[in-house]
Amino acid sequence: MQINVYMNKSGAENTWVAVFHKIYDGLEKKYPEVTFKVIYSEYMRGGTWNDGTKYSWDFMILEHNWTKRYIVISYWDYIEELSLDGSMFFWKVHDCSEIITGLGTFTDARRKRYRYPIIEPTPFSYVCQRTDAERLIEVLYKEKNEKKVPDKPSFRGRLYRFRTYLSKNPNYDIICSAKHPLSLFDYLSELNDDLINFSIDGQAEICHRDIEVMGLGNALIRTKLKTKLHNPLIPNHHYISVDVDDIDFDLSEKLYWRAVSDRILKRYNEVKDDIEFLKFIGANGRKWYKENGTVKQNARIAVELIDLDNFDKRDYFSEQKKLFDESINKAKMDSSIIAREKKTIKERRVDLDVELDRLLGERQGARKEQELLMVERIKLNKER
Repeated sequence: MQINVYMNKSGAENTWVAVFHKIYDGLEKKYPEVTFKVIYSEYMRGGTWNDGTKYSWDFMILEHNWTKRYIVISYWDYIEELSLDGSMFFWKVHDCSEIITGLGTFTDARRKRYRYPIIEPTPFSYVCQRTDAERLIEVLYKEKNEKKVPDKPSFRGRLYRFRTYLSKNPNYDIICSAKHPLSLFDYLSELNDDLINFSIDGQAEICHRDIEVMGLGNALIRTKLKTKLHNPLIPNHHYISVDVDDIDFDLSEKLYWRAVSDRILKRYNEVKDDIEFLKFIGANGRKWYKENGTVKQNARIAVELIDLDNFDKRDYFSEQKKLFDESINKAKMDSSIIAREKKTIKERRVDLDVELDRLLGERQGARKEQELLMVERIKLNKER
């Protein structure tokens, strides 16, 4: 069997590319009987560049040379775009056997793009943004410097949407990295100075900053992750979780953001002085990072998940299409139940209105009888 391997040749300083190269090395050892032919993605793009396209550096593709069915290993933020055919993206979804994603999987009612109508990915793990970050993290971790606890949640990064909203809140210390850039070493050193680091959702919820904070052995505080990774991040064990699931999604965006920001601040103030708890979280996060969050460990997990013996036999598209159809039918049934309940409530409301009218009528009749009795009583009093 020959497997065509599409991946970027250049950009090894990017952790994603580095992971893909290690996955290739691991597959060669796992499947010595398989012939692997490397086709560098740069040569397939034809001079065009678009994140999310089949041949961008966000992806590694394992393609059966004869059937052209393929497995995708992905670090792309907008995973739903792998379900799109067409000249812009080049994906042929019916030939896709599986998507293995480093950004995890989750469904969020406010982020409809993360629903998977055709192919539900298999999660593996995530990494820092750059390979030299791993080396610097180890240097800084070994320093064992005296760390401080900031009075308020602090964050440095690109600002957009909720991040921009928080930057206007005086209870937060939010710095725009575009206006105030730091070198990678200074950025990691700034994180390393604090015992607790606040992180905000990236484009795909989990962010490289989350991984870097845990690598430094600091306590990561962030909203509760909906993301499911192969080896899960456990709330209030690997990171300090801020549960916002009960906040009404139907609020306007700014009202929702205000409620979330208040909840984060409340949780931050609850834990910031509990030094033992912060150290407990930091130690657990560091352990998870060493076992799951490095280039080496990402590649190991992915290689374990990839099954070249079965992927070409499996009609993953049809399986997921069936599951999708079942979910649609269930949704229709749920809608039917809700409609019946609404009808029942409406009918009950009509019955209640009729009963209320009857009671009001009886009450008015009783008042008239009372008025007649009063008139009769007055007449009797006058006759006396």
